[in-house]
Amino acid sequence: MISEILGTLVIATLFGVIIFFLAQRFGVSLVPSISALVVFSSVALAVRIPSSALYLAPSDGTYFVEWGFSIYEDWGNGEAHARTIWPGKGIWPLIIATIYFFFGPVTVPLYAFNIFIMVATVLFLQKTVLLSTGRHAGFAFVALTLSSPALMIWGTSLFREALFWCGVSLGGLAVSFISSRQNWAGLGSILSSGVLLVAIRPDYGSIVWASLLVVIAVVYQPRVFFRSSVILFGRLLTVVSITGLFLFVFPLLNSVESSQRVDAIRDYLGREGVTTAVDAPQIPSTAVDAPQIPSTAVDAPQIPSNATPLALESLAENNVYVKLVLEGVFGLPAVWWGASAWSSPGLPNLSESVLLFGVLHFVFVATLALVYVVRVRRVAELGIVFTSIAASLVVASLATNFGIALRFRAVAEILLIPLAVGGINMVAHQITSAVKSFRSPSDN
Repeated sequence: MISEILGTLVIATLFGVIIFFLAQRFGVSLVPSISALVVFSSVALAVRIPSSALYLAPSDGTYFVEWGFSIYEDWGNGEAHARTIWPGKGIWPLIIATIYFFFGPVTVPLYAFNIFIMVATVLFLQKTVLLSTGRHAGFAFVALTLSSPALMIWGTSLFREALFWCGVSLGGLAVSFISSRQNWAGLGSILSSGVLLVAIRPDYGSIVWASLLVVIAVVYQPRVFFRSSVILFGRLLTVVSITGLFLFVFPLLNSVESSQRVDAIRDYLGREGVTTAVDAPQIPSTAVDAPQIPSTAVDAPQIPSNATPLALESLAENNVYVKLVLEGVFGLPAVWWGASAWSSPGLPNLSESVLLFGVLHFVFVATLALVYVVRVRRVAELGIVFTSIAASLVVASLATNFGIALRFRAVAEILLIPLAVGGINMVAHQITSAVKSFRSPSDN
């Protein structure tokens, strides 16, 4: 009990100082961060305490806990290099092992760590709103962010989602910094984003990061005078270089090497009760002696098979990349608008009303973001929409159940939230102007 309290206090103090310093540095209010801390902590107490009526089982989060505990045991036995962490399922087990090393096998500090990571994510989104819209984030931002079911449920879990989402928010912040010509801040943000994204999810993270790099290459405005044709050529060359480098590096990070491997992953994820491929016996693990923990999730609703037209199936037979693109395009609606009361019987321990609210929340955010982007027509905002679509296409190409889709759909949601706040401000301004115009007497 003492270790639990001590570990939580140390993590809270460390993150509290960092968040306070960043808020002062960013020139933003601490109110959204404090609100996020209160809300995330309350949700964690409501859904993570076994005696609670809203209790949600740890599910696949136990995989990372057991792996982290195994690493911690190896360190205690003097076998510091007994297990290979990289490349593997990211550094989250290593972080767990580090916390165990200092405080022993504890649970509450792990939840506290993820909660404060989510608070930092809110802070980065808050700064992005300020840079994108020129206005400080207010109640609309807090309400829009803290009403997301995905962020509330998985952000307070033992999953690695909190760290990955933090990397995504840093990437969006980097685009805003570069667009505002704060290039050094943008460089630091995109590098930090890349470290988190690739370290937590080497395959999916590299795709998201590469998309963000392409956006930054297009958004960046050189301070030195060049002719427009030279700048355009430089951008095209940078985009082609990033794309080529990505196609070279991605196979080194990703275990998917053929259409047969893609099919194997999809088949395993499509089994009843399976919500992750981390313990798939037919997919060789890249981590030595990584413990295989059976999935604890049951009856996760499955995404219907992607109805790729027969005329296009022949194109995908011998090309894994074509297959992934086609699967993504035709599976995108299910990722964006599932799970819902009309598409599945519901996830374990989650009511259909929560699932429906999650769908409506994402649609609301996406609609407001599109309203803002169409109105402002800036390259940076269009680039964020491009990255959101690219990230969703990847999920749609492999995800076969809504447990995975809901977690990954939050990536697009996080990127779009600052734009949605801009949309809210724009709509509110138009309504206010219309009301004032209606109440004002005619000049005639």
